[in-house]
Amino acid sequence: MLEQIPIFTEDKLKKILHYTDNEFNPAYESFKSNTFFELHSGAKGVSKSFGQAIITIYRIVNDIRFCSMWCRNQYNHIKKTLRPTFEKVLSFLKNEHNLDYTHCFAIYDSGLYWEMNDGGQGRAIYFENFEKIQAFQGITLKNSNFLFGELVLDEPIEDPNDTSILPHQLEELYKLLEQKLPLLIANTVARIDAPENFQLKVKFLYNIFTIDHWIIKNYHNLAIPLIKNDSLNNEVEKELIAKSYIQKIDDTFKNNLGISCTMYSKFFVPKSELGDYQIKYLEALKNDDYRMWVVTVLGFAFQDENNKPNYFLQPYIYNLNNKMHKSIKIINSLDEIEDYSIIGIYDGFDPGLSDKSAWVRTLLLNDGKIIIYKAIDNLGQKIKEKLKRPRLAINNLLVNLIY
Repeated sequence: MLEQIPIFTEDKLKKILHYTDNEFNPAYESFKSNTFFELHSGAKGVSKSFGQAIITIYRIVNDIRFCSMWCRNQYNHIKKTLRPTFEKVLSFLKNEHNLDYTHCFAIYDSGLYWEMNDGGQGRAIYFENFEKIQAFQGITLKNSNFLFGELVLDEPIEDPNDTSILPHQLEELYKLLEQKLPLLIANTVARIDAPENFQLKVKFLYNIFTIDHWIIKNYHNLAIPLIKNDSLNNEVEKELIAKSYIQKIDDTFKNNLGISCTMYSKFFVPKSELGDYQIKYLEALKNDDYRMWVVTVLGFAFQDENNKPNYFLQPYIYNLNNKMHKSIKIINSLDEIEDYSIIGIYDGFDPGLSDKSAWVRTLLLNDGKIIIYKAIDNLGQKIKEKLKRPRLAINNLLVNLIY
C-alpha cells in the first residue's frame, strides 16, 4: 500500500511564502514569472534560502519529473548550512502547516532523495560544491523521464571579513564560478528540451558583500542598477529603506530568457519577529559597524576601499583622491631610524599563480610603526632571458632578495 503523501497546493505555497506584514509576496511573484534567471539578495534572516527551499520541496512533491541542484562554494557549507536548511524546512512544513514529508526523503550530505513509490522514486535534490567542480560533469539522472527543474547557487558571494579564504583566493573562486556556470547550466536545466509546462530556473541567492562580482555586474545590475557611474546608486538605497524590498522583472533579458531580481532589507520580516532587543541591537550595530549594518540589515552594498586586494597596502597609504595619508612619512635612508628600534623584518610574496609575481619587505619598529623598505611589483621583469621554468627562476630570485 502506497504511503500517504500530503497534498501541497499552490494556494498553500502562496500563503507560506507571504513572509511579511504587507500585501506583497515577491518570492511567489518570482516563482510565477516565466523568467529563466531568478535573483534574491538582501539581509540576513529574510528567508531567501529558506523560502526557495520550500519552493523546491513543493515542486518535488507535485511533479514526478522534477529534480533540483543546489550548490555552495565549499563542502563545509553543505554539511553545516545547506542540509540543515532543508531539514528545518521539512520540520517547519510538518509542525506549522501539517505537511509531513519527512518520511518521503532519505537525507544525506549529498542531497535529499525521494523514496516514495509514486512514479517519481529516485529523484533528488542534489547538493554540490565548487571545490570539486569536476563533479558537475558526472550528473546522470537514473530515469529518462526525470528533469532538472532548477539550479540554485546559494550564497556564492562570501564576506571577505568572515572567511579563512584570502582576497585573491576569493577572486579566483569567483572566476571559477563564472567560468563553470555555463557548463553547470548545460548539464542540468539546459541538458535536454523540457515540456512547455515544466518550469526551468537558474537562481542566485546571496548577500552583496562586494559589487565587484560577476553576478552583480552581469545580472543584478542589469535588472536593478546597483552601480551608477562606478559608484553605489543612492536612489536604490533610498527605495530599499522606504519599501523594505525592491523587485524588478524583465522578460527580455538575455534574448528573452528573462530575469527576476529581488532585494530585501531586514525590515521586510514581520514585526512580530523583531523584538525590542533585536531592534536595539540593530541600532547599536548601525553605530558600531556601519558596513555590517548596511550589508546584513539593509541588504544593500558597501564600498570598502580597504577591503580590496591591492599591491603594497595601497588603500592604507593613499586616500580616495590618490594623495598620501598624513600619517605616512617618507624616509630616504635607514639611518633616519633610531638604533635598535627595528624589532621585526617581514617578507611578503605573491607567487603570481594568476597574475604577476610580487615581493615586499616591511620593517616593524618598537613603537608600532611600519616601514615599507623594499618592493618589486613584477619579479618577472628582473629576469631578462626566457626560461623553460620561469617560476623556478622567480623563486630563486626571491631567495636571493631575502638573503
